[in-house]
Amino acid sequence: MLYGDKELKGLLEKSAPAIIDTGANTLGVPGNLYKALREEWKGSLGEKTKLDCLSNEDFCQLKESCDGLSKQLKPIGF
Repeated sequence: MLYGDKELKGLLEKSAPAIIDTGANTLGVPGNLYKALREEWKGSLGEKTKLDCLSNEDFCQLKESCDGLSKQLKPIGF
């Protein structure tokens, strides 16, 4: 899994199943990959963003338009 150009490797001990649903607006990944992504977001976005990853440890949410935040995030790749 990639976040921008950075490979998040060594986080899976084995392969993980994948489901691609082009009609969904969510992305689910194994727990340790999600934790690594949250750390990347925390480091690159800092406290200035309104991305909420604290009120529920299982997902992040944004309670306003994603237009501003989407320009700050790097692409996720597999």
